[in-house]
Parts: sequence; C-alpha cells; structure tokens
Amino acid sequence: MAKKISTLIGMPINQFLNLVKEKENFSVRSARLIPLIKPGDEMALTSIFLSAIRLVKEFRDEIFKEVGLSRAGQVYVFTEVSFKELKREQPDGLIIIVGRGKIKDAALLEIKNKNSVLNEEQVQSYIDVARKYKIKKFITVSNQFVSTPTQTPLNIKPSKAVSLYHLSWSYILTKAQILLYKDRPTIDDPDQLEVMREVVKYFEHDKSGVTGFTVMKKGWKTITDKIRSGSAIKNDDPQLLDTVSGWLEEERDMALVLSRELGVLVQSGVKRYRADLKGRINYEIKNLLNNRALSSILRVKDAASDITVTASFDMRIVQMEVFLNPPDDKTNRGKIGWIRRQILSAKKRNPEEYEKIAGDLALYIYIKRQSVPEKVTLDEMEYAWERVKNVDIKEFGVRLEKGLGRNFEGVKKVVSEMEIMLLDYYKGIVQYLKPWVKPAPKAKQKEEMKSLDNI
Repeated sequence: MAKKISTLIGMPINQFLNLVKEKENFSVRSARLIPLIKPGDEMALTSIFLSAIRLVKEFRDEIFKEVGLSRAGQVYVFTEVSFKELKREQPDGLIIIVGRGKIKDAALLEIKNKNSVLNEEQVQSYIDVARKYKIKKFITVSNQFVSTPTQTPLNIKPSKAVSLYHLSWSYILTKAQILLYKDRPTIDDPDQLEVMREVVKYFEHDKSGVTGFTVMKKGWKTITDKIRSGSAIKNDDPQLLDTVSGWLEEERDMALVLSRELGVLVQSGVKRYRADLKGRINYEIKNLLNNRALSSILRVKDAASDITVTASFDMRIVQMEVFLNPPDDKTNRGKIGWIRRQILSAKKRNPEEYEKIAGDLALYIYIKRQSVPEKVTLDEMEYAWERVKNVDIKEFGVRLEKGLGRNFEGVKKVVSEMEIMLLDYYKGIVQYLKPWVKPAPKAKQKEEMKSLDNI
C-alpha cells in the first residue's frame, strides 16, 4: 500500500527521489537541456527553460527573484509531473529547492507556447493540488503578457495558500538577453555563459514557440471607429475589453523591446495595480471612455524621467513625453535656456537619430494654474522665454507626437509604428536628457566672514 503523502516541504530529498522511483504518489521526468523532442514542441521548450534555470546561476537568480523562490540551496527540476489526484492532466514542471537535505521550497509550473493560452479550469485544478501538497507557488508561462509577474492573465480567485505568478516567454527571453548583453555579459562562469547562449539561440528560433506581441486584438479597430464616429460605447462592450487588454500587452512588449536595446530591464504598469490585472483593466476602461485615450508609463533606471506613452483614439495620434523640473535658481529665460541646451546637445551628439524625430518633436511648458501647456517648436525655443516672462513654470515636457492616420486602426501596423517610434525617441533625445540637480551650498568666503565679524 502506498504511503500517504500530504506535503513536499520538509521531506528529505532522498525520500522524494525514492517516491519518484516508486511512482506511487506521483511521477516526474528529469528536465534535459537538449531534449529528444521535435523543435517547437511545448515540452521541449519547457525542458530547456527548466534546465537553464538549474545550470545557469545568474539566470536562475533572476527568475527566482521574480517568483519569490529561495535562491539558496540545491535546485532540482522536473517535467511532466503526475499526481494521483489528477486523472489525465499533469502540470508541465516542478522546481524544488533543497537545503540541508530537505525540500524547503517548491513551485509547480503550467507552460504554453505559440498561440496556446492558459486554461483557467486546468490551472485551478493544479493550484488545488499544489495547496494539498503545501507547494506555495504556482507559475504559469505563455506568450500572454502582463505588466508584472504578480499579475495573471487568468480570471482566478487568489489563494492565500498558493501564490500565483505569470511570466511571458518574451519576458524570460529578455531576462536572458540582458545577461548576455553585447560585450558585457553578466554571467561569471564561462561554461554557464555558453549554456545561456545556446538557450537564447533556441528561444530566438522562429520555431521555438516563443513570440512577442505583434498584433492588437480585433476590438482595437472597432473601438477606434466608434470613438471617431461618436458612437455610444457601453462599459460591458467586449471590444472595449479587447482594446484595453491589447494595449496592456503592447505596454509590456514596448518595455521589453526597449530593455533588449538598453541591456537593463525597463519597468511598466501602474504600481497600485501590481498584483491586480483586473483592477488595471477596469481603470484603463474608464480612462478610455472618459478621455478617448489610453496611457502607459515606462520606467528606465537612471533616465531623467519616466516615459509616458499615450494613444489618442479620436485624433489617431501617439504621443511620447518625458517631464523635467526646471532649475529653481534661474529666471524663466534661464530655465528655458537650460532645457534648450540639452535638446541642442542631443542633436549634436547623435544627429542621425535626432533628425529621425526632429519634425515631430516639441517642447511643452507646463505653467501653474494653467490647464493647457504652452507648445514651443524647436525653431521657437531661443525666444520662447518672451512668451512666459511673468508666469510660474511648473515643468517641461519634451514630447514626440505622431499622427498615424489609418495606421492607427491597423492592428499590426500600430504595434510596429509605436515600437519603432519608442526606440527612435529614446535614441534621439531621451538618453541625453538630465534632471536638474540643486547645487550644493557654498561656504562663505574669507572677506564675507571678516565683514560679519565687524558687525
């Protein structure tokens, strides 16, 4: 009679391995780096991913950090995990972390590739099994995008016993590419570095099943047409949900596209909805209905400002803007001169990239107690101070604005246009902007001190 098992956590690893051999309670298959499975097969991708986690420390640390797994201990990875509680279905992967001979942490995985999407009922049944065995983490992986790993594309009620995480394949690939970035890879061991390179080659192959976000959902064009024609749109219009969810996937993809260009992970999303994708969707639906626009924020480490990306449906315009506070020790003429010098410096340092965007670039002066900012073209900057002599300048916006016309409605074209626009914007201007830093206080000179002594 099989021994009843109620938990993995705390079990001696030797006992676990014996149970695997016995196949009484469950069975697993060791993940291999290069499995003998046809390229593009879902289990091939799963096995390569899990093997890379086991073999490459820096990659493992990056993934484990995102899903809350312990980074200390020996790592075991398995595929095709079967539990007696599940009749025909089986989770795709199992990760266990061992310390002092006992399992101290574990995660089950469900993985999809290509156009396959996660099944809510299936994932829920796996979470129930995870809860029974006290496996506290469940990870889904697919080509579906979310803003952060703590969000899920599934409409599943959160469980207190099992934390649910989601990673897109593009996110995983970007993490790996950053570790290999150009001439400064951050993997110390040369053998592990080569393993990571091989894994990335497989992930990048067009038959691997790893895809980026390339097409807005069908509702995008319909909602654009309705807004432009002034047609009524109801809150529960399924095409509205299509449009917003597609926008959020594109938000994440833009962040990953820029991440791969810069070699640092670009963050996206609204912080208060970090673990609440449904809440973020509802927030953006209201924004679209009220303002006829959708906005996203991309955060680049050490950049002068976050990048705000806005799609205006009524005008079919895409805007990208960074905001800088003006120096508080200068007159308005000096403040505008400060931002003008930065823009001219960008032109001088990278004229080829700057010229790509110059025709659509403008300075916006945001004034306190004035709802609409003053727009200043690049040609007007030198004398713009004369228009704002006696006002209180709140901040500057350096904005790239492009009318896409019919391309805005194109579910493929709008994605490619925005991603090209983002890279051009960052290369041509954003990377050269610097925030104003208040100068350090200056010590009094000797003559000043003497004058004070004589008072």
